[in-house]
Amino acid sequence: MSVKEEQTQEVKLESPENSDGYDSDLEDATERDTRLRKLLNLDLEEADKKVWLVRLPKFLADKWKDPKNLNGQELGKLRITQAPASVNVKERPSPQVQIILNDSSENKELPLRYDVNIHKRVVDNEYIFSERNLKEYKTEANEIASMPEQPELKPVETEIDPEPPRGFKRYRDESKSYVSYVKTIPKDTAIVGTVIHECQAIPVRNDRNYSKVVESRKNLRYVKPKSKVTLLDNLPGVIQSNITPNLMRNKNSTFLRSEKKDRRAEGRAIRMPQNQLLDVLFGLFDQYEYWTLKGLREKTSQPEAYLKEVLESVAELNKKGPYALRYSLKPEYKKLRDAERRARLLASGQAAPDKNDYDDDEEENVEMVEIA
Repeated sequence: MSVKEEQTQEVKLESPENSDGYDSDLEDATERDTRLRKLLNLDLEEADKKVWLVRLPKFLADKWKDPKNLNGQELGKLRITQAPASVNVKERPSPQVQIILNDSSENKELPLRYDVNIHKRVVDNEYIFSERNLKEYKTEANEIASMPEQPELKPVETEIDPEPPRGFKRYRDESKSYVSYVKTIPKDTAIVGTVIHECQAIPVRNDRNYSKVVESRKNLRYVKPKSKVTLLDNLPGVIQSNITPNLMRNKNSTFLRSEKKDRRAEGRAIRMPQNQLLDVLFGLFDQYEYWTLKGLREKTSQPEAYLKEVLESVAELNKKGPYALRYSLKPEYKKLRDAERRARLLASGQAAPDKNDYDDDEEENVEMVEIA
């Protein structure tokens, strides 16, 4: 009798006349389909809305990120100044854009005017997205849930002796093991708008509150202490000590080595003005008739390229003869030099020497130069 009753109960559950279970399964399936459709479909209703992507200063961005400023209230105004329509399109200047904040107590320490520079007028494939939880999910985005229930398995009866106890417990008790997993809440994703311009907001310098921002930055620079590195060489008694050995002899002694001075810059020739260099060269050629480039460089302490450039304007290089590869004054400068010599001698009351005397002096001077 009991068997028959069980059979009739099974028939009743499978009967389509009882539609309670059938309707619930259908509702669950439709809910799953709707949920998947929301997850896979992207809301494109606001895709045609044009959006400007503006980079703000950090102090203004931090101010606007405050939850108090996210309730839809007015933060400021955007002023766009365009040229009149009568101006030709090609000659029309670009519009001037400014952000003007409300003059309120909340913005008393912030600049109120900002110039918006449009540095990218044509933007391709940039969109602004938004995410929010689906209406079916009222909990937080992530939550910790327990593992689903597992069917209980009967222990297998064995005759193996249990393992003898050890001196210490190597393995943890797995009977109380608990593994958690993160259940992610599905999101409803939508496009807020399409970016058409990329801009940057810069505070106007003549704003009355701009100086306050600059002063606050300076104060932060002085408030934050900078970390310093102290070399062991500067601490007396650390490197050399009667008790401890020399610390600078181990393999890590070069960890904080003081930087060596760059001696390549020492003794480097410094250019003198061209007029002063010409005076020095005329004085040297007044002493000796012929000079090598090396001798002139040692006397003037000038860079070789610069010395050669100035030297070629007043002297010439002898390529043949006994004084080859030596410089001498050009003929026009030799005449001026000889005239100055005669004038000096006449002023001192001495007789002007003949040209042969100059030649003898030049030969003697040449020998002295070669010895040098």
